[in-house]
Amino acid sequence: MKSTATWCAICCRNAGRPDFFVLQKGLALYLEQFPSHAAIYGAFATVPIFLLWLYLSWAVVLVAATLPEFR
Repeated sequence: MKSTATWCAICCRNAGRPDFFVLQKGLALYLEQFPSHAAIYGAFATVPIFLLWLYLSWAVVLVAATLPEFR
């Protein structure tokens, strides 16, 4: 039998997984469909976009990690 903490960790992982997947696909879609930033700024435009994606993905991880507090 699983402990409550393990059960909460599994539920939170499953709650954060779709959000992370949407962020990942959103970044890929943006980089594929909007190449104008690369034409204007070159490869340097990818760095702030990547940092924004990194920030949002860690926000998803931290929100999913705090979900057991609200059970």
